Amino acid sequence: MRATLAAMLVLSLGLAAAPQSHESSPPATPAPAASSSSAPAHVDLNTMLKDADNTISSTNTDLANLHVEKWAAGWKTAWMKKSSHKQQAGQTADSVKQLASGLGPMVADVRATHGSVGSAFKLYNNMTLACENMDALVEATHSYGKKEDYNKLSADYTNLLRVRANLSSYVEQRAAMVDPHGSVPATSMNASTARKEEPHTAKEKKVYARRKKPVLRSSN
Repeated sequence: MRATLAAMLVLSLGLAAAPQSHESSPPATPAPAASSSSAPAHVDLNTMLKDADNTISSTNTDLANLHVEKWAAGWKTAWMKKSSHKQQAGQTADSVKQLASGLGPMVADVRATHGSVGSAFKLYNNMTLACENMDALVEATHSYGKKEDYNKLSADYTNLLRVRANLSSYVEQRAAMVDPHGSVPATSMNASTARKEEPHTAKEKKVYARRKKPVLRSSN
C-alpha cells in the first residue's frame, strides 16, 4: 500500500514539474546570419573635400612655421654642422611647402567639376608626391629638428595619408559608375580583333610595361 502511494506521489510531482520547466526556458532566438559579402564603403564627395581642405590648411600652416635654419639647436647638432646637410634639409622642406601649397587649388577644382574623375585623379597624384616628400621631411625632423615640429608634421603626414586613401576609394567608386562593366576601349578592341585574324603561334610572348617610380622634385 505504501509503495503504491509513493509511486502515485512521484508520478504526480513529475507531471506538475514538466510544464513549469517548459515555461521557464523559452526558445532561443536564432542569431542573424552574418553577411557573406560586405559592400565597399561609400565616399561622400563633400565630406572628403572638407577633410582635404582642413588637412591641407593645417599642413601649410605647420610648414610655414618650420624653420630648418634653427635646427642647430635641435636634438642632434652634429649632422647639421655640415652645410651640405642643412642645405639638403632646407631643399626638402621647400619642396614639401611648394607641393602642399598647390593642393588647395586642386581641391577647389575637384569641387568645381562636381568630383570629376580627371580632377580627382590629378589631386590624388599630386597628393601622393606630397606625401612621399613629406615622409622624408618628417624623418629628418625627427632626427635633427625640434620635437614640437616633428609632432605637428607627423600628425599632418598621417592626415594626408588618410585623405589620399579616401581619394583613391573615391576615384575607384566614380570609375565603376562611369564604366560599370569594365569595357575595353575601342582601340584595344580593334587591336584584339586584328590579332584574332592573324595565325596563332605556338607560344605568344606577353610584354608588361614597367611602372616608373615617381621622381621626387625639389623646389630648385
